[in-house]
Amino acid sequence: DSSARSAAAAPLRCVYAGTHEAGQDLDTLLAAARIVGASGTAVEIHVAGTGRLEAKVRADAAATTGSCRVIVHGLLPRGPYAELLGRADVGIVAVKPESLVAVPYKACDYAAAGLAIVSGLRGELAEVLDEYRAGICYEAGDAASLAGEIGTLAADRTLLATLRQGARRLAEQRFDRETTYPRFARWIETLAD
Repeated sequence: DSSARSAAAAPLRCVYAGTHEAGQDLDTLLAAARIVGASGTAVEIHVAGTGRLEAKVRADAAATTGSCRVIVHGLLPRGPYAELLGRADVGIVAVKPESLVAVPYKACDYAAAGLAIVSGLRGELAEVLDEYRAGICYEAGDAASLAGEIGTLAADRTLLATLRQGARRLAEQRFDRETTYPRFARWIETLAD
């Protein structure tokens, strides 16, 4: 089937959306891009957001060579951000464990867009990714680990499709505000009793 061949030849499109600050695992992400680029695996990593480290992110992205392209978009308005997610295959949660974030909003955005999630966080997010078969984890701070997971998804498009379907289920069942906000309000009311 020619569409399957062209899909396999298309680069894996990954996105990182978030702040460019010290609590993010951006050095690992950019080092992983260099490893992937040297491996010959066709990957695009789109970086959206801004912060104090944006100039360094842009410089590191420009220096990345080989088969992996890193495209830095800066801070995107809502419409272009949604379009970027709509074109992507994978959402990367590159957050250092010491940031004390359990489930960052970017994971919810990725799941709602039906992206397979690659996360450096353990704990609650890793548990729901596993439960819904919505993503995989890498070792935060370990560029070879992240590059390996990206390479796995680039090579195994069946696994990628499975994780994307799981992410949509996760978004619908756990991250939908229409159901989560009323449950949260009821929980707060029980605390007041």
